[in-house]
Amino acid sequence: MGNHKKIAISLLLFFSLGIMGGCSNNVANQPEGSDLLQPQDVAGIGLYGEIRQKLPDFVITPEIKEWDQPLPFYEDGKLGFKDKQGKIVLEPIYASHHGYRNGVNNIAYDDEAGNRTWQVYDIYGKPYPYDTVYGFHYGISFVQKDGKSGLINTAGQEIVPVEYDKLLLAYIQDAASETEQPSAYAQKDSRSPWVLLDLQDGYQSYYEPYDENKKAGYAGTLDLTEHSVAIINNMIMVDGISLTTGKKFPLCALDGLSCQIYQDGKAVGSAPIKLDQGFYEGEVMALFPDYFGESYVDENNEFVAIPQLLLSQSQPSIAKGQGSDYQQAVEDYLTEKQIENTPVKIASCYIADFSGQNKKSALLEVVDTMRFQEPLPPEIESWDADDFTAKKVAFVSTILFIPDLTKPNEYQVVLENIQQSDRFIRETIRNSLYAAFDLDRDGSLEMIVDNLYYEYRDYQLIDLSK
Repeated sequence: MGNHKKIAISLLLFFSLGIMGGCSNNVANQPEGSDLLQPQDVAGIGLYGEIRQKLPDFVITPEIKEWDQPLPFYEDGKLGFKDKQGKIVLEPIYASHHGYRNGVNNIAYDDEAGNRTWQVYDIYGKPYPYDTVYGFHYGISFVQKDGKSGLINTAGQEIVPVEYDKLLLAYIQDAASETEQPSAYAQKDSRSPWVLLDLQDGYQSYYEPYDENKKAGYAGTLDLTEHSVAIINNMIMVDGISLTTGKKFPLCALDGLSCQIYQDGKAVGSAPIKLDQGFYEGEVMALFPDYFGESYVDENNEFVAIPQLLLSQSQPSIAKGQGSDYQQAVEDYLTEKQIENTPVKIASCYIADFSGQNKKSALLEVVDTMRFQEPLPPEIESWDADDFTAKKVAFVSTILFIPDLTKPNEYQVVLENIQQSDRFIRETIRNSLYAAFDLDRDGSLEMIVDNLYYEYRDYQLIDLSK
């Protein structure tokens, strides 16, 4: 039986771009897929100074409670609103509404000609002078007028002026207080730098290359060489985790940073990062318009990009291995999990000094072949969980690590997903080895694993030197 243990990992979320893979009926001897991505030798230094500016009108006012919101009433077929004491805050002259939610309501008025206009009102019956008011969370609301964005408090005061072309507001879980905290990135126009808006203390920060002559004016410094940064299909990974929002790391410092771009195992070019709005509210993502144009990645142009100044001078080499050399370790793993009757293949096998200890080791991607059959064999479709267990069969997607090539039967479990019900097949993860880089410049390789689900996609970073 092989020795095994779990390896620590970090998670990076993304959207589904399609399920990958092939099929065979037993353990395959030859790995499949394109070469892993590896960078060229480039080195640099990246020190930045933080310029912090106070937001002069920043005031957080009390949150609006649900019971403080006006209630509708009707008189002669017209709509009006009263507060909880029964006082009229909007006379019954309106035609329709969306309902008060988070302190705002979109209310319609019909003129004598039957023309309908909509207006957003606060809880006191006062119209907001904006085209869009999202509603309040933690005392703050996003607003927009004439294409410009800003933030207001519950008193209607502009705490962040409505002057930004882009304002990406998000609410981030704060580990210390176990509460959500608002945070935002903003850009006034295409010629202005992105700024981080601190919505607890009321200031904005932007970052510039460090200038010793400006040292006294910096609120702090950021040394990018103390971090690992990778952009995977527009998603930003910093120190092994997804950082698309928040202020744990100032994403605005990455805007304009030149990156080496890799596709299909090759360095294909370089281009600067252009930060932009992602798919979710408040999400920041990285575009490369000088190389890909102003579009997000699709299945035809997937890539990994690494800031050139963060690339290690010497990258450990990596090569494809023979899956047949580690077939016994895979069979031992299946027996250990009591699913030894599962048809699987070694979809990929890579050899390198993953730990940085001058010792070659192997990573194996092991996947069942049943999931690729369309439709599933009738006997499997009729199984329940007890049948899977009794027959020692499962849907499996696992990454195994062989630390020492002189001991090919000894393995460690890096990632593991086992499902013993066909009901979960479309939710079952397919873990694929995607890219290999020395992201933290310690002489070892970090592996980026591509996890494919039925409707979305995520990535994980495996550091085998930890």
